[in-house]
Order: sequence, then C-alpha cells, then structure tokens
Amino acid sequence: MEKYHIDFISRLPGNFSREEQLKRTAYQQNIWVHLGKLSEVKTAAVYHVCDMTGEINNQTYRFVVVKSSQKDQRKLKALDHSV
Repeated sequence: MEKYHIDFISRLPGNFSREEQLKRTAYQQNIWVHLGKLSEVKTAAVYHVCDMTGEINNQTYRFVVVKSSQKDQRKLKALDHSV
C-alpha cells in the first residue's frame, strides 16, 4: 500500500493488546475532537475522536479512537442491570 500511497481505515480487532492501549492512551490524554451527531435522529449518538500514531511490527500507523455517547449510555445501563 505504501508503494501506491493508499489511505484506508480499518477497525483494529479487540483481541489485539494494542487496541486496549490505544483506548487507555486516548482517555488519559483526554484530547478529543468533537464530531457531534452524524444523523438528524433525535436519539443519535454524539461522537468524539482522538487520533495518534503508533507502531505495529515496526510499521508506523495512524490510529483513530472513536467514542460514542450511545455506547457510554449502553454500558451504564448494563452496569445498572448487573447490580
């Protein structure tokens, strides 16, 4: 891809330890860019992103961590139900 200068975005699977490290770093740095709602629906999620660079197998990548208000609300609801 480097040869052809192709940009792409892909989801890093949760079974990579790097995924958890990136999320922790994003929350620790707390440098989120507000994207807002991506839909006009009243209950649409609000999105924030944090981008950073890192390496996997000596190759530098740009990572984008996305957080959603809906995901946060679902997690809180699940915690409430478990208590």
